[in-house]
Amino acid sequence: MRETRHRTAAWPPGARVGLTALAASLLAAGQLAAQCTTSNTVSAQVVALDQAIFYNRLGAHDPTAMIFALKGDVVPNSGTTLAAGNARLRDGKRPRPITLRVNAGGCLQVTFTNYLATTARSNQPGTRAASLHVTGMQLVNSIADDGSNVGNNATSLVEPGASRTYKWFAEKEGTYLLYSSAQTTGGDGDGGHIWKGLFGAVNVEPTGSEWYRSQVTAADLALAQAKDAYGVPRKTAQGHPVINYDAVYPAGHALAGRTILKMVQNGQIVHSDLTAIITGPNKGQITTQYPAVRVEPNRHKPFREMTIIFHDEAGLVQAFDPIFEDPKLEFTLHSGRDAFAINYGTGGIGAEVLANRMGVGPMWDCNECKYEEFFLSSWAVGDPAMVVDVPADADRNGDGQPDAGKKATRAFFPDDPSNVYHSYMNDHLKIRNLHAGPKEHHIFHLHAHQWLHTPNSDNSTYLDSQGIGPGAGFTYEITYDGSSNRNKTVGDAIFHCHFYPHFAQGMWALWRVHDVFESGTVLDADGTPAAGARALPDGEIAEGTPIPGLVPMPTYALAPMPTTTMPGFPFYIPGVAGHRPPKPPLDTKFDGGLPRHVVRDGTATFPALNRLDFHKDNVTLVAQALPETGTAAEVNAMAFHARRSQPTFRFDPVTFAVVADTFITNGRPGVAGAPFADPCIDDFGRPVGTPRTYKAAGLQIDARYNKAGWHFPQHRMFSLWQDVDSFRLGVRPPEPLFFRAHTGDCVTYHLVNLIPKEYKMDDFQVRSPTDIIGQHIHLVKFDVTASDGAGNGFNYEDGSFSPGETRERVDAIRRQNACTATDTRNGTFTCPVARAHPFFGNGPNNDWIGAQETVQRWYVDDVLNQAGRDRTLRTVFTHDHFGPST
Repeated sequence: MRETRHRTAAWPPGARVGLTALAASLLAAGQLAAQCTTSNTVSAQVVALDQAIFYNRLGAHDPTAMIFALKGDVVPNSGTTLAAGNARLRDGKRPRPITLRVNAGGCLQVTFTNYLATTARSNQPGTRAASLHVTGMQLVNSIADDGSNVGNNATSLVEPGASRTYKWFAEKEGTYLLYSSAQTTGGDGDGGHIWKGLFGAVNVEPTGSEWYRSQVTAADLALAQAKDAYGVPRKTAQGHPVINYDAVYPAGHALAGRTILKMVQNGQIVHSDLTAIITGPNKGQITTQYPAVRVEPNRHKPFREMTIIFHDEAGLVQAFDPIFEDPKLEFTLHSGRDAFAINYGTGGIGAEVLANRMGVGPMWDCNECKYEEFFLSSWAVGDPAMVVDVPADADRNGDGQPDAGKKATRAFFPDDPSNVYHSYMNDHLKIRNLHAGPKEHHIFHLHAHQWLHTPNSDNSTYLDSQGIGPGAGFTYEITYDGSSNRNKTVGDAIFHCHFYPHFAQGMWALWRVHDVFESGTVLDADGTPAAGARALPDGEIAEGTPIPGLVPMPTYALAPMPTTTMPGFPFYIPGVAGHRPPKPPLDTKFDGGLPRHVVRDGTATFPALNRLDFHKDNVTLVAQALPETGTAAEVNAMAFHARRSQPTFRFDPVTFAVVADTFITNGRPGVAGAPFADPCIDDFGRPVGTPRTYKAAGLQIDARYNKAGWHFPQHRMFSLWQDVDSFRLGVRPPEPLFFRAHTGDCVTYHLVNLIPKEYKMDDFQVRSPTDIIGQHIHLVKFDVTASDGAGNGFNYEDGSFSPGETRERVDAIRRQNACTATDTRNGTFTCPVARAHPFFGNGPNNDWIGAQETVQRWYVDDVLNQAGRDRTLRTVFTHDHFGPST
């Protein structure tokens, strides 16, 4: 991307005042040393090193990256002595931005050693000195704690092989960007050291807090299990492990003597995970006195923390670089390459589409995967930013020869396999979001959950999106107990930059909310899931990919253990690994002649790779019919979530005493648009809401925009059913669909898709499949598995097929089953027949035969302050989520 630099001719207004304030703070810095005591100072040994980073399983990587890490997580490349140019992360440790923590009112002291090689490699910044600079924290001793080389100050940079100590005071809770300021320009995006990965976070926690790891391997969680007097691991009557949060690795372990879960040991930070459990003293309540707010009633409970660092202009080497950089394809594919990331992980659409067309990766055999609609689905492409082990001798097709694309055999980091961040329903949760830059502005947007812009004031704006610029940091304290929201929704809540070019280039991740206890996937000695182990479906790795052991939070009721009748999300969803997921049960009001199903195999045709045409057509489909009312597993899951209280246990984290407790779920039976989490309930699970129905359709028209006759032949829009013809025939000028609801309305939204299954090539866009649309809405409450208007993670595909896609699938299924022209096999799924929607009929040129109608369910809940005043949700954005970049 090209950039234009601007020079400011004079100091901007207020700059001199700011400089004066800075000087005053530096003069006062030495006075802060008196506030740093032995009891409130936490220490860390941090190093900088050259470390190659793989950003995903499809080959995006940076072979010359540089990172920060705890010294205890670093080993020599060769020999036994760490030195400049002789350091790497220990086996099993995934490269991630370092996250250091300190409590508010305390001090963080870091001994920093520079293990970068003395000579820069190709594509690295030339400066080999490095530093630690933290934006927004106060310097304790002097400017020497600034990690900079500015003006007439003595340098506080560190040359390769050298060390120095920095110390900062943590004035208030929040998150602060840590980075090397030794070189701040150069490279992609002009980011210097930040561009290559030398950044991280300092999270300032509530005063008196204790910090524990949040997700670990199954083996680590087992080692952290409390023992009885006879050395037998303690369990609840249901089989939950009782956790000893202070346990240490045993003798003989590679990390022997280090605490397994506790992040600080003898005053030293020993774990720098992005995720954490934050408790008050003695694993209890947070002691900070937060003001009361109505939308977050339990702010003093321990909380789960996710550190989410946006970074852009990554300049990655990509497996598909010969295609991305081909002069004939560059401008078509440039905006789909892996370039925008979260926590050294990315999942751009371009590599996924190309992998599908070339038959590699988890989507290698997904004949019905076409274009943009599948790239967020874990069923089709695996979890985002997963890093896998790919042996050189991989042979997928069994011909005795290594495949060109090779085949993954395992997820490489079982405690941290992907950009999926885990919690249990009802977990109080805070997201620490930072922007490591160096260039673009971003919009953090989270599905199905909200927060207050100012959490200490419930008169504050209610948000699910936040603009964030380079160097900034925000904390999003999720309302209504955090995880699972007010209506207790299980499933995958995606978060992403809402600038769609950034989203399409990989800046997205998942927050997975679990409804059963996850002790982690048991692995064989070679790191693959053991036979019969609980592992996630994967289209490439037959044994599946690991689920991290999700550490329960102290004082909380434990999620019930999985059973054969209730295996937990996503195992009751009848998806097929390597294929697009099915629609939700109870969801389809009119199927267009194509009943609910999931594709298992088939064939498709598409043109050779070119810069103008990405169309793809199904020829045959091996499809499995699914009951609209739900499979047996789905019915069981609906029954589970229809009970408000699940019998379970909690345990005392100090004495390990186990007592009976209840785990809260939705409490209402499944309905259309909400099989597991009816949003139209109050805080006790009772049904509420005034019914309101909207019936909308998606359509394509030749829209004229002004009196000069400027028009767009492929303008796509939503309208009410009764307005479709007036827009299509030009009786009414095009306008956005603006629908309204009162606080307390329970909205049933019907969506019929009348849009063609392809976008034709024009001056703006290549020929592209657009076989499904959905309606994703912000802020209101909904079941994220089924009313998200999307196909994210392991959720259902919540949308309506275009009439052309319905007809194409019907024909492909009939072709697979050798149906005759008049054969309907007594109306069974074997030989389906496309049908016209009863309201819209065949449409112009019979184009609407096969149009589908699906349902979503949303609750416009109140947003009350302490005085009981409803401040309403105000204007809420809604849009299609399946083809937003088209």
